[in-house]
Amino acid sequence: MALNKSFWGAIVWWVVITVMCLMPANNFNEFEEFPVPYKDKIVHFTFYFVLVLLWNYAFKKKQNIKVRLLIFTCAVFYGVVIELCQKLFTVTRSPDVTDALVNTFGALLGTVLFWLLNKNKR
Repeated sequence: MALNKSFWGAIVWWVVITVMCLMPANNFNEFEEFPVPYKDKIVHFTFYFVLVLLWNYAFKKKQNIKVRLLIFTCAVFYGVVIELCQKLFTVTRSPDVTDALVNTFGALLGTVLFWLLNKNKR
């Protein structure tokens, strides 16, 4: 199977999520100036929303409910793993159950959007 652009986009996006979530929290101090409520949660939602869209497009030719469910489950699992890694491997970050829930919600809406956009294209 030739790897498509969405596959490489998903890999790059996955690396971006990992790096951003494990970076020291003080690297984001300059963003404190932006008066956007819940910006941390918006970022988490966006990370996982885009992640599942990219993975679904990467495997679009193999799409069925099992593939979508596997991509969603892997994204949720990865979101929980990243939260645990923040506790275990960083000193300036801490795990947050709300972040994991927002990650899940982003992954769910990304999955639903992909399905809605592609349900009649078979």
